[in-house]
Amino acid sequence: MKRVLILLVAITACIAAWATESYAIFTPNTTTLTFYFGDKPDGAYSLNGSFPEWQNDGTFAVVTRVVFDSSFAQARPTSTAYWFYNMGNLTLISNLNYLNTSSVILMQNMFAGCKKLTGLDLSSFNTSQVSNMSWMFDNCSSLASIYLNNFNTSQVTRMISMFNGCENLTSLDLSSFDTSNVTFMSSMFNNCSGLKTVTVSSAWNTSAVTNSQSMFYNCTSLVGGAGTTYSPSHTDASYAHIDGGPSNPGYFTGEVYD
Repeated sequence: MKRVLILLVAITACIAAWATESYAIFTPNTTTLTFYFGDKPDGAYSLNGSFPEWQNDGTFAVVTRVVFDSSFAQARPTSTAYWFYNMGNLTLISNLNYLNTSSVILMQNMFAGCKKLTGLDLSSFNTSQVSNMSWMFDNCSSLASIYLNNFNTSQVTRMISMFNGCENLTSLDLSSFDTSNVTFMSSMFNNCSGLKTVTVSSAWNTSAVTNSQSMFYNCTSLVGGAGTTYSPSHTDASYAHIDGGPSNPGYFTGEVYD
């Protein structure tokens, strides 16, 4: 009898585990989209599809705040692509530390079009499995700071238009970026007209890049660590390295060690 009870408890626990899932709820009176993990109630958005459901019904356009509930720390999404795409009225994302990205493979267009976001701290992100970061911050025109210092990009192959149109950024610390597997960097910093400094380490490598057209187009404020200034004649990956001065001009600044 005891064994039967133990078996029933185990089966019940398994059923409960199967029933739990990632979901999101939109609250109209606060225009807040909240992410949860648990038993999905009727009317909640499922996160099981390849494209967020709130993108299909127009809700994305009225969201002003995104919140990650503590329960979401148990979720292991494999894609965050398009999650906040074109949320032009979004001004705040709370509790991003509850978003566990250790299994995420796709991040393209994640924050693209978030024109009212002024800062993002993504220090809690684990990007070790991510392969696609294209358009991730595309047209985040008010973004003044992005904390990406912990990003592991060793598996990333695509960075197309990653920071395109981030005209309010003045500096980027990409010193954690390993770009040895990246093949597409076209328009990566396109129209980042306010960008002055891009810091990278020796892990920055463009040997696999096959397309870098307009990578630095209109980056008119950009200055390399040795004083190389922007030239409209050099907007591809040929200048995407640490500045070596007149003999080896580049647009990047080398990482400084304490």
